[in-house]
Amino acid sequence: MRLRLEKEFGGQFVAIEPESQDFFVGQSFDSAVAVARTEYPNQVTYTVRIGHQAALSYRAYGATKGHLATRHGSPRRVTCW
Repeated sequence: MRLRLEKEFGGQFVAIEPESQDFFVGQSFDSAVAVARTEYPNQVTYTVRIGHQAALSYRAYGATKGHLATRHGSPRRVTCW
């Protein structure tokens, strides 16, 4: 399934309902989740960006991993667990 999704929908988002293994593709995180919730309103879905390691990436200004960035400096990438 991974290769097919990467070929057809690379860069888009997919929400997967794990019990049924149904999946829903959208241009955005919200659109993929919205369609999945319409079909499975009481189920939790797993959502990823197709072809990427993570669905979302955050950038922040400020202290990160011992480094201090100024408001006018470059943003530091932050990993959230």
